[in-house]
Amino acid sequence: LHDALPICINYKILKEYPYSDCVFIKNEQLWKSKEIYSKEIDFESQDSITHFNSITNDIGYKSQHCSKTDSGSNFSDEIIYLIGDSLLKHKNSIIEFNSMIYMDHLYSNAFIVVSFENNNNSYSYQCLDIADRIYKPKEWTRVSFSALVPPEIKKGDVIKAYLWDFSKQLIYIDNIKFKIVAYEK
Repeated sequence: LHDALPICINYKILKEYPYSDCVFIKNEQLWKSKEIYSKEIDFESQDSITHFNSITNDIGYKSQHCSKTDSGSNFSDEIIYLIGDSLLKHKNSIIEFNSMIYMDHLYSNAFIVVSFENNNNSYSYQCLDIADRIYKPKEWTRVSFSALVPPEIKKGDVIKAYLWDFSKQLIYIDNIKFKIVAYEK
């Protein structure tokens, strides 16, 4: 995996995750950052463009509701961002996804997914196996994931971020924070 890391920037490996063959790195390159977009969802209220399908009041991180996956649905509710000019002007951008996740068990086949789509077809996606981040069952755990924006994005494409649970086990997700940050040298 180390061979796949970019050599054109200075970085330091902070932690290795052998189960998913991923590494957590610290970018030591000096960059100027600019937040392009930010949205938080706690599943308590819906705005005019958000519709939730997998809401439950079984448990919540800091409130009464959260989204879930289970035997009836292996996808949590998602955040959707419509790509516009502000992101096209800043192609060196990163999606920062943060959430709280609760599982009754440690073993699942579930991923945080950031997907880049055109006409409901994904042309690029990046994912994080949550098995690398959940150490204790029956406890809310912060799970963070950063994804690079691919260079082939176009105006009108969408970015979706969600939990995808192949095992269809009961997993709760709450307090999602989705941010797009542009970087310049």
